[in-house]
Amino acid sequence: MNRSQRRASGYRAPSGTFEYPCTHCGTERLVCAISEFIGFNRRHPMPGLQSVLDALLSVYGPNTRASMCPGCFCVTTDLTGPHSD
Repeated sequence: MNRSQRRASGYRAPSGTFEYPCTHCGTERLVCAISEFIGFNRRHPMPGLQSVLDALLSVYGPNTRASMCPGCFCVTTDLTGPHSD
């Protein structure tokens, strides 16, 4: 592999996708691993979110994909479609 084929140090491809409109506010929810939500919350703390993420982490583990609505900040691991909880 030559120099032009290598990734730059520190580059990380985005893994999140937007899917499934939220039934609370209609915004499309961000879907990625629970560990990525935890890392984001460390950099940009939101009141009350850490306890929710810790609970999800203890039940599902860090690599389970979850979704969060950027509109109302509801969080779910049900990725089958729009949720109602």
